[in-house]
Amino acid sequence: MFNSLPKHLTSVLLLAGILSGCSMAPTYVRPVAPVASNYPAEEFVTTESQTNAVTLGWRQFFPDHRLQTLITAALENNTDLRTAVLNIAAARAQYNITAADALPNFDGRFSQTNGRSAASQTINNISVVGTGYAVGLNMTAFELDFFGRVRSLKDAALASYLSTEEARLSAQISLVSQVAQAYLAERSFTEQQELAQQILDSRLQDYKLAKMRFEVGASSALGLRVSETLVQSARVAFTTLLRQRAQA
Repeated sequence: MFNSLPKHLTSVLLLAGILSGCSMAPTYVRPVAPVASNYPAEEFVTTESQTNAVTLGWRQFFPDHRLQTLITAALENNTDLRTAVLNIAAARAQYNITAADALPNFDGRFSQTNGRSAASQTINNISVVGTGYAVGLNMTAFELDFFGRVRSLKDAALASYLSTEEARLSAQISLVSQVAQAYLAERSFTEQQELAQQILDSRLQDYKLAKMRFEVGASSALGLRVSETLVQSARVAFTTLLRQRAQA
């Protein structure tokens, strides 16, 4: 019996190890997240109707005719933008000159001379008329660009031209943005002022009614004071809006 005990103990331990390795819990399956794979707007927007904002001109971006008129006037009368345009012309001319330096320059000449020799200088004592021609082809000083010096100058001039063009474009975008922001801010102030005026008028009308009710004894003094407070609040809001509009 004692000899068989280790065998039974080994079997029990082995069985316990096998059972411990078996899990009765179900295999975890990650649920599908309730998130749409595509944006809902993609169902209604076709590829043909999509337009890249970068390719839009400012007239297409701001369809308001009054705003377009203001932007056009600003572009035509802005001195900074005029300076940028002149700088572009100068940079373009410099780039053309530098690009021409990379090629040799040739200079051609042609001449014709007519002369009459004296009769005493000829064998037959007869005057002879002679014509001479001269053709010349010269090449001005030309540097073989072995080490890329001329090309570097050309690239530098091109970079200067492109940077100047970008500066003009940046100035134009900034000017258009400033005009649009000022225009939209002005329209926003106008709408807010109209709304504040309507609220103030409504509060004044309510105060008149509250005062009439108080005078005939239909309401207490507390109701009149509340209505008066609302009028003062509306008046302060309207005055604050006017001050903000003047400072903008």
